[in-house]
Amino acid sequence: MNLRHIVRTNIRLNLDVIQATLDCLDRDLEKSLIFAAISAANVGHLDDDPILAKQYVHASLLSALRRPIPMQRVADSLGLPRETTRVKVRLLMDAGLVQRTTAGLLIPAEAMQAARFEPMMQRYLAAIDRAVERLAAAECVGLTRGERLHPFPSVWDALRFISQHVLRGTVDLRFYTSPASLLGSYLFLAMADATSSRFSEGPDILFADDDDAPPGWARATISASALAARLAMPRETVRRNLKALVEGGWLSQDRDGFGLLTGQTAEDRQREQLVQERSRGDLNRLVRKLRSIGAIVRVGQSLADPAPST
Repeated sequence: MNLRHIVRTNIRLNLDVIQATLDCLDRDLEKSLIFAAISAANVGHLDDDPILAKQYVHASLLSALRRPIPMQRVADSLGLPRETTRVKVRLLMDAGLVQRTTAGLLIPAEAMQAARFEPMMQRYLAAIDRAVERLAAAECVGLTRGERLHPFPSVWDALRFISQHVLRGTVDLRFYTSPASLLGSYLFLAMADATSSRFSEGPDILFADDDDAPPGWARATISASALAARLAMPRETVRRNLKALVEGGWLSQDRDGFGLLTGQTAEDRQREQLVQERSRGDLNRLVRKLRSIGAIVRVGQSLADPAPST
């Protein structure tokens, strides 16, 4: 089943998308995730309306069709204090990226089409493509060898799908790492990627079974300085939050740096299995949606006719 490979691929996909958003929004994690939450909520109802989904598969959804979300729901979904959310929303409003209506918060269609977001969207698509390629290589979540992403002309649906996917993953991560802060949850995700993603690189997928965790010798560590450089964050901020994760029982620390815990209690194993199943379910859902709009193709298939692969 390669559940560990699925989890590692999902972690990298989520990090890639979050990093792309951060680079467009002043490297502010809270503001970036609030923006993503509002965006996903504004267009999420498309999943329930196949006519609208088909109509806007290659275009940004008109502002009149977007559904506002109350600020408190945004705060609750990310586990953020209302005041923090209010401050970050005000920054987004001042930048012309979010509007406040009587029904809630709205990202207008023209904001999503701004030039500042073009690199972000290209990185989103590249991240999905890498994930599809890695999962297809292991024939996971309904993919088979040789399948890749080809979103055009379905680019807007693909972007909506990945926004919703990452938001769902963020909410799950907040639940999994509670009571860690939002930044703490993000750093835990980055730690998991930094210390285990190498097992899913190249032609080999190591420690991919769902029965036994990788042995202690296979667990890598990373220093706070190296992780800070990797994430383009202040070193002391990263170090302080990593130490909090150690104190909370989420990470280990030795003279070489920080790492994931190697020992597993029955409770830890049960919690990890839940993460594995949620990752598999979320990626299955994402692949089904991408396939339904013709965005999954086989290598060598004509790009002029991106019909769904079978």
